[in-house]
Amino acid sequence: MKNKVFEKLNCINAYEEKTAPLRNEKNADREGIRSVLLLPLVAVFFFTVPAHYAHAEETYTIKKGDTLWDISNSSNKNPSKWREIWRLNPFITNPNLIFPGETIRLQPLREKPPVNKIIKLKKKKVEKKVVKVKPVPVIPVKESVPQAVTIASAEFKKSGFISSDGYNGSGIILESKQGKLILGKGDEVYISLFDKGKIKAGDKLTIFNIEEEIIHPETKEKMGYRIEILGVLTVTKELEDMSLGVISESYKEIFKGAKLTPYRPPVSRVTLKEGPQKKIEGIILATIENKVPLGRGDVVYIDKGSSDGLYIGNTLNVYRKPKPLNNPLNQKELIPPYIRIGKMVVVEAEERTSTAYIMDSKQEIYKGDKVTTVSK
Repeated sequence: MKNKVFEKLNCINAYEEKTAPLRNEKNADREGIRSVLLLPLVAVFFFTVPAHYAHAEETYTIKKGDTLWDISNSSNKNPSKWREIWRLNPFITNPNLIFPGETIRLQPLREKPPVNKIIKLKKKKVEKKVVKVKPVPVIPVKESVPQAVTIASAEFKKSGFISSDGYNGSGIILESKQGKLILGKGDEVYISLFDKGKIKAGDKLTIFNIEEEIIHPETKEKMGYRIEILGVLTVTKELEDMSLGVISESYKEIFKGAKLTPYRPPVSRVTLKEGPQKKIEGIILATIENKVPLGRGDVVYIDKGSSDGLYIGNTLNVYRKPKPLNNPLNQKELIPPYIRIGKMVVVEAEERTSTAYIMDSKQEIYKGDKVTTVSK
């Protein structure tokens, strides 16, 4: 019995030895077929350009009350990353001074996402052709200089001016027809005019108040009184000893006793003019409602006027004297040159003073900062 079992095992071993080459050949064929099938997939994998999808450019328009800290908190979920937003917007020279309406970038610019393409391995022969091109004459283009500036400040309507005398105007508000203490738009009032014959029903009058006296910060000279515009009144009816009017516009609370003067519409657009040949240097005397600090869109009063050669449309640079530096090598005090921090245009020119509109500011502007005319 054992001999029969050993004979069968020997037969099986002999069969496997004879068929082993055939099996090896089949396995090789299978491996070859598998390699052939995988080769295109490998080529596609290695020669396919990966697609990188860049995020869309993210920007934000600054609103009133915004800070870079708050913007970073809402966009990056981390307020301490506000310096990254500052670096992305180099036009912001002072991170504490940003203005409503300005558009800032929240993310860096990235390249557009490339389209996936399969690169063909076949090389095409390209014949190089040399084409002679006649040189085109280059015509120099002069940079265009803006000829006019649009005044886009809500405060400009109540800007007023500095009067060198008391300036009593043309009349006064006597009383409210309805007996109100605080007056505003739509209220009817009784008014008294110095020269009643010159003003008729339908005429407009400017409502104003005489505010504080302005003293020059350096010479201590009395420059006059700041005139603040409160609103506009329209005369509706002429009575025997007085007139009746209605407040058509109000920029601030109006009380009885407010003064009246013939209406002059606020400047909305100023044409720039060539600066005077002689350089005019001045100083910022005052602001509307003593507002500080100042920036683009604000209105200021300066100590130079028409008698100094300054007129509407003249532009001025704003400068600030920097702090002195101490030189440790010789213990001497060094005075750096003045720094230009803004630009403004004259919109009203009185005899001794002028009203100016700030067109641009690189830093916060304060009373006492220097101004000088710009010549074309």
